Amino acid sequence: MSDDSRNIEQPDMQESRPKTPSRMAEGMAMHRLAETMLPEDVRIFSDPYAVHFINPEILKFAAEHPRKAEQKVREMKNLFPGLGNSIRARVKYFDLVLNECISHDFAQLIILGAGYDTRPYRTPEIDHNFKVFEVDHPETQSVKKEIIRRIFGTLPDNVTYIPLNLETGDLDVALSSSCFSELKKTLVIMEGLIMYLSSDSIHRIFQYFSKECPVGSKILFDYYPESVVSGEKNEYAKNIVKFTQLNGEPLKFGIPDHAERNFMSQWNFADIRIIRSEEYKNLLFTGKNADRSVCDFLSFMEVTI
Repeated sequence: MSDDSRNIEQPDMQESRPKTPSRMAEGMAMHRLAETMLPEDVRIFSDPYAVHFINPEILKFAAEHPRKAEQKVREMKNLFPGLGNSIRARVKYFDLVLNECISHDFAQLIILGAGYDTRPYRTPEIDHNFKVFEVDHPETQSVKKEIIRRIFGTLPDNVTYIPLNLETGDLDVALSSSCFSELKKTLVIMEGLIMYLSSDSIHRIFQYFSKECPVGSKILFDYYPESVVSGEKNEYAKNIVKFTQLNGEPLKFGIPDHAERNFMSQWNFADIRIIRSEEYKNLLFTGKNADRSVCDFLSFMEVTI
């Protein structure tokens, strides 16, 4: 690791600056910590670094007031039944795809809206020869880099940090200014991202990768249907919409209901695989986990360029 890890500054990094780093990113770290704390024969993954991305005051409150903390967890589960398990299934499924790609000669990983994703640091298969590009809003990325330095003493040599507002910045310029190679097979991960971007931004992103990544590369992401993002589907959907609004990161984009393949066909991808809630539940929650419910609204998609 080296403190000289690439950090590509972008001219738009001051635009649309949130007042604080992403609260959703911290929330996802809390899910990863909670899963990690489960017994070894129950948890579906382990993230030893998640705890570092959570406000110490939250951890202190949970330690000093366990009953109140448990009550808050129950309230969230009642408000969003199964969603926490879907979020954790997403982590595990994306991990599995990443490892499969590495074993099939992929050489690069791009994490868009990286937040507090720890894959570059907790995946043993990622070595110094495997290039990682973390793209995220500068406010959140700045905090993350400080935490990574505290954990490891320095930043990893193989990770390039690209501060970019995906709504206003130019992804093409950002990646071309880095050591990203358009000749090497690449996995693009967009975990918990596209639902927070505008339709125009989504189209620019898919258009860019469909043209610039070599054949065989993959894009992996999760999504809500349009009816959930609009809040029209049911009360559960309205709760999700309201929650994201209150956290300052409202939902903006959903793929048209029951029309995913038609929507994605405009970029002429070689293959489109949809992983719905029933499939990832049956794959990941077996044995002692068989009774863990998931959210029917959250699906994953894996497309091959």
